[in-house]
Amino acid sequence: MISWSRAGGEVAIYDATNSTRKRRQLLKERCEQEQLPLLFVEIFCDDMDLIESNIRATKLSSPDYQNADPDEAVADFRARIAHYEQAYEQVSEDEGSYIRVINAGRKAEIHAVDGYLASRLIFYLTNLHITPRPIFLTRHGESQYNTRGLIGGDPDLSPPGQHYAHSLADFLDEHVPEA
Repeated sequence: MISWSRAGGEVAIYDATNSTRKRRQLLKERCEQEQLPLLFVEIFCDDMDLIESNIRATKLSSPDYQNADPDEAVADFRARIAHYEQAYEQVSEDEGSYIRVINAGRKAEIHAVDGYLASRLIFYLTNLHITPRPIFLTRHGESQYNTRGLIGGDPDLSPPGQHYAHSLADFLDEHVPEA
């Protein structure tokens, strides 16, 4: 994090199990040394049906459980969760800014969050859902500016760009059921 932040970075992410006040205090001190604002993101779930479906949908296909009996793998992962539950201390207001997402977005708690990037993160986290679904990523079709080697602005689509837009709409109409 040090060399990255000195190079002008604005975001540092510690992806780990910082489940105790002591561990989070170390992070807070480190961020203060680097003069970086800190925002904890806590994902909390106590809904056993959600936990079960998440384990079966994601963990069973992980390398940790390759060739494992599914029921034994679920039992092992539940044991991992129980281990973390023993040491877990919920983030509290006196630790600073945090976002807590509860039971896959059924509830969110936000404390002392300030700034554009943090508010965008709140929007993102509160709009996540765990329903499996396809995600389509596409760029716009060719624009008038693209034909001249320009970027930016808000130009109209070129004829090939219009063709792409219509083809994309036809594809989505054919392959994506209406909600």
